[in-house]
Amino acid sequence: YRESGVIDDPGLSCVTIVHVSDTHNLFFDLPAADILVHSGDATESGFKGDEAEMDAFVAWWQAMATRFRFRVFVPGN
Repeated sequence: YRESGVIDDPGLSCVTIVHVSDTHNLFFDLPAADILVHSGDATESGFKGDEAEMDAFVAWWQAMATRFRFRVFVPGN
């Protein structure tokens, strides 16, 4: 595997995963991969808090659908 995300051996296959957590409404330009996992603390106030925070996270999460084949969200800590 090279930093460019391209596998050196064309006969070799792999799955690429990007894992983030505790983003607290900070949105990052993540590298493309097969799977995105977000594990907890997506907002500052939690799901019972500010609706605008949730709307912003959901918009970012939906935008990631173009860069990842699968997305997994694990709520909580």
